[in-house]
Amino acid sequence: MVYSIKLYKTIINKEMQRFFTYRVNILSGCLTALFMLGARYALWVALFATGNAAQSSLLETMTYFVIYDIVADIRVREIGLDDILKNIYAGR
Repeated sequence: MVYSIKLYKTIINKEMQRFFTYRVNILSGCLTALFMLGARYALWVALFATGNAAQSSLLETMTYFVIYDIVADIRVREIGLDDILKNIYAGR
């Protein structure tokens, strides 16, 4: 009886660990993406403040980069580079 309670406790602990690991992974990915978007935005604001933009507005440039990021993410998943990137990050 005590063994089965310990087994259930172990299973629940493992599932909770997996659940929170998944959530933290998603949250950290979102925060990283937002940070990179903010850094890119600051870079482009600085570039446009100096007047070095070639006949385009800040809104056009930011729209291009947001759409580019979305399309690049879709292409990575279509081609299968996502698996390659995961193997590289895992050190395989």
